[in-house]
Amino acid sequence: MNTQFKLHIPISKIDEEQRMVYGVATTESIDSQNDVVDYEASKIAFGDWLGNIREMHQPIAVGKNMSLEFDDANKQVIIGAKISESTDGENAWIKVKEGVLQGFSIGGAIKQISKEVVKDKQGNDQPVSRIVDYSLYEVSLVDTPAN
Repeated sequence: MNTQFKLHIPISKIDEEQRMVYGVATTESIDSQNDVVDYEASKIAFGDWLGNIREMHQPIAVGKNMSLEFDDANKQVIIGAKISESTDGENAWIKVKEGVLQGFSIGGAIKQISKEVVKDKQGNDQPVSRIVDYSLYEVSLVDTPAN
């Protein structure tokens, strides 16, 4: 199986002086597409990632990842991305500061999924697809985070 996927996470901090954007790149929460990205799979995928940051999943780099943290307690991956001073990066940076680009989204290829039922935030049973193995292609700054 080689299915494409995207997962959106909100930006948590902006450092204007350094042109850095910080936030959670992925977590084990249920997203709006009823997917859960397995934390252990993310640790492997992010270990192989080149660190490219794009805007809205377009094939143009607007920055580079500068920090990567695996938060085992909360099962999330936290990144710090430096946004380029290039024309494409500058446009993305302006959108981040204006709140147009509000979060991170991961993009890659699913290698393996499992179907399961988990509790949602209200405590209800929710059928989901758990992504248990994937290749991470990129992380994008996006306007509509889904997770």
